Amino acid sequence: VKLILKHTPDLKINNKCIELACGNNNYELIKFYLDKGLHPNIECLLNVCSTVNSKLIKLILNYRIIPISKCIYSLFNNNNKERNYYYYGSRYEYQKIIDIFINYGYIPTYEDIEFLLSKKCMIKDIYRFNINLDCNIRKKHSIKTLIRRLHHSNKTILINIHRIITSFIT
Repeated sequence: VKLILKHTPDLKINNKCIELACGNNNYELIKFYLDKGLHPNIECLLNVCSTVNSKLIKLILNYRIIPISKCIYSLFNNNNKERNYYYYGSRYEYQKIIDIFINYGYIPTYEDIEFLLSKKCMIKDIYRFNINLDCNIRKKHSIKTLIRRLHHSNKTILINIHRIITSFIT
């Protein structure tokens, strides 16, 4: 990049450049743009969340960007084929990033909690956000877990249990 800028001085660098670099998981390029005076925005944070790279996420959050709910969804709906949620060790990485979001001012909603529970993640000391885990969210999560476990063991039993549970809930 430095070589290109040296030979083409009229080339303009704008925020779209840093947004694209954030989506490509390129620490050196992002650092270069930050050193050139570009300031990341929420779109940069959303893009960097899809890379599941805690080092980059912290770098962007240090520019006083407060994480929002979209960041959580971007974190889990990443397009990175090499590394998905079931990759060994990645659950720890996802949990680490969620903790980082909380430390940088993220305030989860009830829907965010449901989503995180479905991904087997948690928010420590959830009651400080005035969110009570009522019976509905616990029942819904435990039923989904039961169905998923049974799915792997026997599909015919799964169908019958699913019918029973569905009739019980409604």
